[in-house]
Amino acid sequence: MANGEHSIRRAEPAEAGRVCPYCRFAFKPGVDVVECGSCSAVHHAECWDDNRGCAITGCAAAPGELSPPAAAPPPPPVASPAPASSLPPVTAGGAPVPIRPRSSARPLALIISLLVAIALAAGAFVLISGGSDGGAGSDAASEDSPDAAAADTVAESDSSTETAPSRRPRATAATVARTCGADGAGDCFLSVRGRPTADSVELERLDEGARVRIECQRTGGETSSSVLGDEVSYVWSRTVDGGYVANVFLDGSELDPFERTLPRCD
Repeated sequence: MANGEHSIRRAEPAEAGRVCPYCRFAFKPGVDVVECGSCSAVHHAECWDDNRGCAITGCAAAPGELSPPAAAPPPPPVASPAPASSLPPVTAGGAPVPIRPRSSARPLALIISLLVAIALAAGAFVLISGGSDGGAGSDAASEDSPDAAAADTVAESDSSTETAPSRRPRATAATVARTCGADGAGDCFLSVRGRPTADSVELERLDEGARVRIECQRTGGETSSSVLGDEVSYVWSRTVDGGYVANVFLDGSELDPFERTLPRCD
């Protein structure tokens, strides 16, 4: 196995009792495990996927250890050519062409053109002022036109698209069950945990028979119920409030105590 690659296999009997560096729970023979190609650390397959790489600090296969690609150097500045007006005219032989002095008649022509332009502008102002009453009716008609109404409809649809809330996963109804044990002497309540392990912080307690809504599932710590015998489960369900509950204590038409049947939690 080349450095940096990882392999997926079944846990061997000799590895029973070894601890996964991500969830800190021991391996069981026959479960899917991933061996890191950089440091040879063995993880649960679900833990490797959940961490998106090796959980050993400083390992080359750990998430975030790859350096970002170097930014491309900025392009060199391009010198802008000098304006043609700043270059002296030259003849075919390369000699500069002498600049002729400007005629004194040109300023007079400019003044006459300026006076004509002022007179024309004054006449246009008088025409616009006289027709201002009719312009208001034209503006009102344009606002009621089909094109204006279509533009308002497009603007409203764009704004509704921008403010639409993000969709959450579909919630599944479940019932708290099997908490009292096979002999009925159990605690008769289900602990809602902050993480999918039995030793994480307890957020709240749900009584036997209580209804709860869950949205996804993931693999976590080992749990069991005496009602189901000695078989253990690693499946945990996340509630719509963000807490985790062990799947062996849930009952529902879409649930299985030992298998993940809902979408995987992110």
